[in-house]
Amino acid sequence: MSVVQIYLQTPTEFGSLGFIDEQRIRAHSATIDNALGPPNGSLQQTVTLTGAAPGALKYIFERIRKNKPNFALHIKVHDQGFLKAVAIYEAAELLQLQPAQQHIEGHIIGYISHAVVTPAELVATHRCFEARQATSKTWRVLVHQVAWNILHGKYAEQAAIDLKLAASQYPALVAAIDSRIYNDLLEKKAQHDFVVAKDAERARAKEERRGRALTRE
Repeated sequence: MSVVQIYLQTPTEFGSLGFIDEQRIRAHSATIDNALGPPNGSLQQTVTLTGAAPGALKYIFERIRKNKPNFALHIKVHDQGFLKAVAIYEAAELLQLQPAQQHIEGHIIGYISHAVVTPAELVATHRCFEARQATSKTWRVLVHQVAWNILHGKYAEQAAIDLKLAASQYPALVAAIDSRIYNDLLEKKAQHDFVVAKDAERARAKEERRGRALTRE
């Protein structure tokens, strides 16, 4: 059995992520398959990766090792926590997993569409998806949801300060959120508030008429 030793190079570290069966990793990672080139009969080869978190890569490799023959590879993320899910998505993109794992991005979008994201979640999602805007809507969903939450007062005072401080490192992100608020959502909120106020006014008037009618009876 031939194996591949995977190394990871980061700006500050270089180390091994372990060994994995060559046939398995070729079948599930186009990136590593291309890096290895045609099979040459060697019992051990090495590949060096850059651009993903070691924990996320190790998690994916373990899923590949345990994947049963004749079963499609499925990388679970729903039980991994949001920040880990983003890291796993980034690692999956780096590896060009086969089959593609679109559900990972779906999980991320679902989370940010309903959550009041923390500063760490905001930064991690921005850093992962800003450069992928041509092929992914995740960054746009993030910008919209953060802008909506800010406008509707979903952040407590200290949480809002922390979020602003974290975002200040990324001017393009700040500009996009501000634009979403002032060029789009603010007007929609004003229209929504007007409709809500009119509905409340009509409801009060209806109750008053009902009260007067009961009094006359």
